[in-house]
Amino acid sequence: MGNKCCAGDEAKASQQNDTADAQPAMNSEAPMNEDIVKGSPAAGTEKKSKKHKEFTIKLNKREGGPRLGIDVDLMDGSYLLIDKINEGLVDTWNQEHPDMEVKANDHVMAVNGIRGDAQAMTEACKNNDKLEMLIKVNEAHTLNLPLPVATATSAAEAA
Repeated sequence: MGNKCCAGDEAKASQQNDTADAQPAMNSEAPMNEDIVKGSPAAGTEKKSKKHKEFTIKLNKREGGPRLGIDVDLMDGSYLLIDKINEGLVDTWNQEHPDMEVKANDHVMAVNGIRGDAQAMTEACKNNDKLEMLIKVNEAHTLNLPLPVATATSAAEAA
């Protein structure tokens, strides 16, 4: 379903296949160490309405440290849908900032000023040591609604 780790091997493999504007692939044997810098409500973007809450997280990666630690879906093309929070920098962020916790089904709306291009945002996550990520909270989190569950329906049920 288009699931990718923002800094995962699948994204690295696709990057190596792109010959136009190709950049050297990161050595998968030497993971990046990542530090949490700070977080703040996105300037002018935090809304009074909880269903449109946005905030910014700032992260620093260092060679030899944990990965970013999120699996994302690029299917929409204009943002990164967070499928899962894994062990890594974002998980550490969440432990240190429970009031600005990044959760599954939240949207990464921008990375380092890149907006509207999920593939470019993924590349920014992989290739930059400093990351500034604009997170849009999934409305179901703030309204305490159950998150949507994907279900398979047969053709007979759909008819």
